[in-house]
Order: sequence, then structure tokens, then C-alpha cells
Amino acid sequence: MRFIVREDDERTGALLGLLCVVMAGLLAPAGIALQVVAPPLYNAWTRHKVVFEPTFFALSTCAVLAFAIGQPASMILRGNNALRPLLVWAIASSTAMVAGVVVLTPRFGIGGAIAAIGMSEWCLSQGSP
Repeated sequence: MRFIVREDDERTGALLGLLCVVMAGLLAPAGIALQVVAPPLYNAWTRHKVVFEPTFFALSTCAVLAFAIGQPASMILRGNNALRPLLVWAIASSTAMVAGVVVLTPRFGIGGAIAAIGMSEWCLSQGSP
């Protein structure tokens, strides 16, 4: 926030670039590695009594990554106490999620609900300034 308050665009850009590198260099590969490690861990944890759904897990991982992508911009808005844009994007994201659940869940079941959450988080990450 110090760089933003001082209007130090160069350092602000460098910091946001570093956050993108962390996202691309750490979180995304960790999400991919988790796709490999999760099935055996899940089956051991549930003792093979509940079937692991890799598609649902992948969609959930994508939703988490989409949420993480929008966090730097959201932190800037919160730090500047810009409540109106936060409210607008929260309402838009919530509306997208509810509409997605209503449309996708009857046809695709729980996978449709997970996809709606992922689309909602993607909308939120794209809309944050």
C-alpha cells in the first residue's frame, strides 16, 4: 500500500509482477501436482468408500486458482478503502454464481455447481481493477 499511496507506479508494477510470478511459478504447478497426489490420498482417507471424482477436484482447483488471481487487485481496493467497487464486483460475482447454479446444477449435478463457483471466481478476478 505504501507504493500505491506514494503513487510509485514502477514499484507497484514490480510488486504486482512478482505476485504474478508467484502465481505462475508456485501456485499453478502446485495445483497440477495436487491433481496427481490427491486421488491416492483421498482413497486412503475414505478407505475406498467414497469414489474420487477427478473432474470435480480439477474444477475446484481451478476455482481456487481463479480466486487467488484476483486477490492482489482486491487487496489494493481494500487497502484504499474503495468499498463501492468491491461491492459491485461482489454482487456481480454472487449473481453469476447463483445464475450458474440454477442453470447448471439441474443438468450436471454437483459438477455444475462447482463449475458455477469457478465461473463466479473467474468473473471476480477479471473484474477487479
